[in-house]
Amino acid sequence: MKNYVQRGDVITWTNDTGDLVKSGEAVTLPNCLAVAVTDIDKNEEGALRIEGAFDLPIKEGDTTVIGQALVWDSQNDRFTTSAASHSDDLTGAAIALQASANDEEVCKVKLTPGNVKRGS
Repeated sequence: MKNYVQRGDVITWTNDTGDLVKSGEAVTLPNCLAVAVTDIDKNEEGALRIEGAFDLPIKEGDTTVIGQALVWDSQNDRFTTSAASHSDDLTGAAIALQASANDEEVCKVKLTPGNVKRGS
């Protein structure tokens, strides 16, 4: 097949955040949430995974059920089960892959690219 480019689950991204992005850290893109594959220095290119399952931060006190849609709280760099409250929050970026209790700080999530809406 002549038009095949790549699998599409990893993209190349230039870190324009002004800070080092660490491996495993969530990165907010215009219409999806991604996870850094390796450390990416500021103004350098690196790989981001836009599909897959990850352990990512969740707001302490929130509980989840399997399959629940989560909101990425862009102000606090974590998921929440609350509605979006900031214009940069991402709704539909992931679903919970496990039930979690209210004292957990990390939740197993499945990224859901293509389903993201921004803002409150």
